[in-house]
Amino acid sequence: MPAEWSTWPAARHLPGIEQARAYVGGEPGAGWALALDVGTRSIVVVPAAVGVAALLGSDYRRAAWLGLGLVAVVELVALYHARAEFRSGAQKAAQKAALTGQPGAADQVG
Repeated sequence: MPAEWSTWPAARHLPGIEQARAYVGGEPGAGWALALDVGTRSIVVVPAAVGVAALLGSDYRRAAWLGLGLVAVVELVALYHARAEFRSGAQKAAQKAALTGQPGAADQVG
């Protein structure tokens, strides 16, 4: 995985990124916040997709599944970037602790 994918600067503008960061960070209640975020987004996106399908004369069920798929993809991208931020932050903290905390630990940091 290229490093620039995990440090994508526009990730902070993803819908649900704050809930994903809290979930990845292990904060209490973050799972409920993430579930409510997905549910709320589904309540908004699925009827909109079905409405567009009605205007275009397409299949409603296919549009509903497409809307749910879109919600899932956006949430998975947010979780992916939140996990990458969390891992890079943990690695930086470990390197800083190794460089400042223990004598001789700077040789072990790659």
